Amino acid sequence: VELYHAGVGIEGDMQGSAWAALQAVAEYADHHRQTRAVQGRRMDAMRLESIWMGKAASMKRQALNAILGESQLRLVA
Repeated sequence: VELYHAGVGIEGDMQGSAWAALQAVAEYADHHRQTRAVQGRRMDAMRLESIWMGKAASMKRQALNAILGESQLRLVA
């Protein structure tokens, strides 16, 4: 909730918006969430893997789907 109101780049017209909600989840998932250490693997490599393809990516995808569902918007390519 704190990141929703005062996360990096959340200011002006963005405050209180769906974009602020998505950015808050992304900031948490990419920068604040703990990554579990695995012996023999570098922590920065594991974090990047999570951001691109793992739990952090999944959290951001779920947030986007929830926001789109609530707003009744849809993405088109």
